[in-house]
Amino acid sequence: MGATNLKTIEYSEVAGNPPWARTTHNMDWPRVEIANYTRVIDYDTRSSREERTRRQGNNPTQGRTPLKEERVSALLTGNFA
Repeated sequence: MGATNLKTIEYSEVAGNPPWARTTHNMDWPRVEIANYTRVIDYDTRSSREERTRRQGNNPTQGRTPLKEERVSALLTGNFA
């Protein structure tokens, strides 16, 4: 990094699992996988964008419809979300 005038930062991850989606030694918990995640923060315009794609992981919760792949976006600018 080392930049003194940082204006924008972007980070992403592909095919990650959220930290709460852990397995125990004798069973696999129901989980939702994060297939794609991107976050962009622009300090000049005081804005950010977060996008992620979720899908059903192993062992869906019994009695519930399995989650289809869905894309979620969150936008923020100034004092508005």
